[in-house]
Amino acid sequence: MIARELPKQRLKLPDAIALTPRSNAMMRISLTLTAALILAAPVETWECKDRYDFSDSWKNILVVATIDSGRTTGSVTVAGDTQSAQYRVAGFQRRWDFGPMKKNGGFTYSFIIDPNGEGSYYDFSQADTAKPSLFMTCRQRH
Repeated sequence: MIARELPKQRLKLPDAIALTPRSNAMMRISLTLTAALILAAPVETWECKDRYDFSDSWKNILVVATIDSGRTTGSVTVAGDTQSAQYRVAGFQRRWDFGPMKKNGGFTYSFIIDPNGEGSYYDFSQADTAKPSLFMTCRQRH
């Protein structure tokens, strides 16, 4: 039997799924971001409520703060808005720095949780030093 060569056919994708250079680039970006999110999966999640809410209920969460697996980044979510943050342990405190960078190299906002679960929010938008402007009670979500 003599093998005969079949003519090479080019597979034509329907226009709806045809890959253009732009869609190909977008797909690579999407895959990169997806991989980054998977690799940076939170290893700790903290939820915080008003410091003066003495009820046992944790239904009125004001802040959710996460720590990513590399323990150098995380996020702070307030009112449904999530901001990426730099994370570190400063002494015994967990600290998230976020928001626009200031001219002095620092971040505009900080959120700190003490070992006893007390959370404090700092706004450095007007000065390089600030007192906490919001106090919360926080717990680690399991």
